[in-house]
Amino acid sequence: MVTKNVRDEMQKIREQISGEFNKHNKELLLEIQQTQVKLMEAQRDLQRQLAVMRGQYEDLRRPKLRAFTTDGDQLEALLSTCNFPQLLPISNMIKAMKRSSPGFIRLLGYPSHSPLLWFCVISR
Repeated sequence: MVTKNVRDEMQKIREQISGEFNKHNKELLLEIQQTQVKLMEAQRDLQRQLAVMRGQYEDLRRPKLRAFTTDGDQLEALLSTCNFPQLLPISNMIKAMKRSSPGFIRLLGYPSHSPLLWFCVISR
């Protein structure tokens, strides 16, 4: 009889511990799921921001050149660059190179943040 009571008490204690353990596990699982949702939202926000930044970076790299309408404009640009034709915007430099020596034109340089993108142009 005493053994049966002890068994019953131990069974009740096991059930109580198991219930508390399951309750704690459910709370932890719920907290993990909420954290995962927050992380996914943060990841989406970061991806959106990255897409915006990439777009802004690409806009900076995109050439924004104005074409010279007359040779006087081109001469003025040459004078403003101390007569260094390699400092002219690339579209005008290509036109000048095609006029003077048709052939292969190699472009060196990297776009700047300026509205006019300056390159070094070498004719070969």
